[in-house]
Amino acid sequence: MRFSASIRARPIRIGFIVNPRDFGSVRRCLRLNSCLWGGFYNPLIPVFDRAPSRWRMFHFRPKGLDIGRGYMRFFEPDVVVEAEQGLAEKVGWVAGKVFIGAKRTPAN
Repeated sequence: MRFSASIRARPIRIGFIVNPRDFGSVRRCLRLNSCLWGGFYNPLIPVFDRAPSRWRMFHFRPKGLDIGRGYMRFFEPDVVVEAEQGLAEKVGWVAGKVFIGAKRTPAN
């Protein structure tokens, strides 16, 4: 009986948590991100206290922190970089704890 397997490595996903109203920190994160795999695997995760009005769809208006949490669940970052102190705690990321209990999806 024979078995075979293949291992495919992927880059570490770095989630940059930013305040979208602070253009300086967004620009710094974009600059750094463009040097890391061209920014393909590293999302910018916005953290709003209140969602902008243009995000409203019909009668549905998402809460600001729910947007950041949704980005965290969707992109499943391995590492988080905060542009400002305390942004990671706002979206529920606690150092040393598992943020997403579900099985991770592989990068294609």
